[in-house]
Amino acid sequence: MEETYENFLKVLNLTEEQFLHEINKYPVFYCYEDVVTVKKSKIQGVGCFTTKSYEAEEVVGNGLYGSYKTELGRYINHSNKPNIYLKKGKFITLKEILPDEELLVNYFTNLKTLKEENLIK
Repeated sequence: MEETYENFLKVLNLTEEQFLHEINKYPVFYCYEDVVTVKKSKIQGVGCFTTKSYEAEEVVGNGLYGSYKTELGRYINHSNKPNIYLKKGKFITLKEILPDEELLVNYFTNLKTLKEENLIK
């Protein structure tokens, strides 16, 4: 199965409207304004863009802050060519990332990680 956003929704058995409803249930806590900005994305809606450079394997930040999603946990878009990944609730860079680059993650990989870490069933 090709790892597209549409196929991700199929795996979850959700429409985009249902998916957005689910992720919007949780309030967003903006706590990384010094490292990312949320703005219009060429991919979909809005996304998280860096405000500084990162080296490979550097932690950008957490996806959650208590019972809140951070801007990273809410606004990072899907890509088959991600530049970050999720591990133990933290977003980590896969490669060097320059300022004003959109942070991208593979939703399928995230789903596998969340299952492996027993955060979802």
